[in-house]
Amino acid sequence: MVKPSCLRLQGNTLTLALLTRGNIIGHLQNDTGGQALGKVICFRIGHDDFRQLIFSQADLAWLVFESMNIR
Repeated sequence: MVKPSCLRLQGNTLTLALLTRGNIIGHLQNDTGGQALGKVICFRIGHDDFRQLIFSQADLAWLVFESMNIR
């Protein structure tokens, strides 16, 4: 499980989500961090590479769309 979070102006930490296996994090701002709760393998893909992947894989594009819609 991964707990992405950011530091608020008041100085406290705001947890943005609790992500489990198969979740997509999406774009994170520069002030966003995270904490792994257990063993985690995380992959990063650049914006242009992600865009090309989504254009070429309709099934993957639909999975990403559904994941975003759930949030």
